Amino acid sequence: MGHVSFLLYQEGTDLRGVFTAAVEADRRQHGVDETTGSIGQKSRVYLIEHTLRPREDAERRARELIDALGEEMLGNHPAGQLSAMVGDGYSDSCGALRVADHRGLPTAFVFFGFRNE
Repeated sequence: MGHVSFLLYQEGTDLRGVFTAAVEADRRQHGVDETTGSIGQKSRVYLIEHTLRPREDAERRARELIDALGEEMLGNHPAGQLSAMVGDGYSDSCGALRVADHRGLPTAFVFFGFRNE
């Protein structure tokens, strides 16, 4: 059994509420105990950066962080604070980045991390 990354966009301004809604939606779709879901396996979320970004920039930054985490898990880089928070596919945590609309107001989050496969 291995793990792969996930990236998920979810609208809303309250991190805990948006995260809970994303987890519940994934569990309805994939089931609670199945390993095919992504965010549904998580029970904790960490806001990784406070910077507000357009959706495309937030998703690009999440991919950069996923790549950095992957390198850490492969042993190519020492584990850092980010990997301690987000973990790997067996962790119950994931990361979040804030998304802003064209006026710069917070409107959504991009969640990222790893899932079991």
